[in-house]
Amino acid sequence: MLRNNLLKIGILLLLLSLLSLNVYSSLQKKDFLTEYKKQFFSLDGQSQFIGQLNLWSFFAIRDNWQQAALFESDLQQIEDFKKNNQPDQLYQLHNELQLKANKDAQDYLQLAKIQSTLGLKTQALDSIKKAHQLDPIRSDLDKLFYSTTDF
Repeated sequence: MLRNNLLKIGILLLLLSLLSLNVYSSLQKKDFLTEYKKQFFSLDGQSQFIGQLNLWSFFAIRDNWQQAALFESDLQQIEDFKKNNQPDQLYQLHNELQLKANKDAQDYLQLAKIQSTLGLKTQALDSIKKAHQLDPIRSDLDKLFYSTTDF
């Protein structure tokens, strides 16, 4: 009988420690998606907006544009983000800059940023070199040029 009681107490302590560990780990590890969904379904209008923006950002950063599109209504701020990060938009801007006549150093710098984002590293380095050739005394271009080129 004493042995049965000790066994029950041991099992109870084991279950209690597992439950405590589960509660502790769930409090330590944040689930951002769940938090954003809670905000989105809040009754407070400001929290809803922030939740909507966070959900859109969560999916857009992970390159899940179809899911992000579900949260786009009433969000005017996202157009700039899409223009600077969505591959279709970047390729369009890239082509426009490539076709532009008389590009200046700033154009080449913008082109380098787009090419780098699209994974076109060699072309990005070439654009940085062209920008530096056009404006060699500009300190930010000078630093960028020397930090990206081999000596």
